[in-house]
Amino acid sequence: MIEINSFLLVAALSVVPVFGANVRADGPPPKVPRFSVQNMDPSVDPGGDFYRYAAGNWIKSNPVPSDKSRWSGFEELQERNWQLIRGILESSAEDRQATAKSPRGEVGDFFASAMDTNQLEKLGFNPINADLQRIARINSTKALFELLGEFHARGISSLFRAEVTPDAKNSSFYAFEVAQGGLGLPDRDYYLKDDFAQQRKDYGEHITKMLTLLGEQPGEAAEHAALVMEIETSLAKASRTRVELRDPNANYNKLSVAAFVATNSASGWTEYLKASNLRKLKDIIVGQPEFFIAVDKLSAVFLALVGLVGLPVALYASLPMRPVADGISGLPISAHACR
Repeated sequence: MIEINSFLLVAALSVVPVFGANVRADGPPPKVPRFSVQNMDPSVDPGGDFYRYAAGNWIKSNPVPSDKSRWSGFEELQERNWQLIRGILESSAEDRQATAKSPRGEVGDFFASAMDTNQLEKLGFNPINADLQRIARINSTKALFELLGEFHARGISSLFRAEVTPDAKNSSFYAFEVAQGGLGLPDRDYYLKDDFAQQRKDYGEHITKMLTLLGEQPGEAAEHAALVMEIETSLAKASRTRVELRDPNANYNKLSVAAFVATNSASGWTEYLKASNLRKLKDIIVGQPEFFIAVDKLSAVFLALVGLVGLPVALYASLPMRPVADGISGLPISAHACR
């Protein structure tokens, strides 16, 4: 069986956004998106198909690229912004006149360090050893939620989504909101519908590869990956559908912190809020209360799993990291680092 330690690590790693795919260093720069009447197709009756009337010529001239699932003016703008950002990063890294502590110098050094794949592979997992050791020391749900609070504060997503955002019913006030999450696949349907059986298989293989790179034997890693999928499937079953998430009132549930903690007493919410520097928080907006009730029930399962299987010593070894990136999309690791 998999210990909660591996689950936390896989959950954290599997949902980290990849900042770098799909922007090519060669080829012409993306077009500057702009409105033009040339994008319209006046041959189409606007009363019959207004979308084709308004954008028909653009659609004809802009087929969906082979490496994209969708394409529109918004994606064009995104691609151009990524290219502009990449230009800033590369020019900063090449600027020998920038002082080390200047914004340009720090940006350039940071980008150069991310692109130094030889050094990255030499370091392996050493830079995150402290986090791995913290995960290995988890021995209670309180410790689990304390670590989640620290991870979320550092931008490491896991188990559920948490953010500070303007209160949807009082925009002059910033509120702390928690919502369903913890899924490595796009949404609940990928876990529950037959249409996505292949994606589930591929995802399980990806988790297995990550655990193997962390030092587990292939058979052990496959067994643990299956249990990670089982946990995520439980979370998916408790998650709302995309249609249900469209209802702003149903997904706005403002509770006192005391009431929320009492309702989810098996979880370590007091420790989570302390670790998040939210000790004085009075109210919390809960997107999907039933999801957190499910998490609360799963907390007992997490606790039962703690310590059943010790993390292998090889977990802390310096291992090549390139296969993970290649396994995700077939792109070289440098492509993922420079979008």
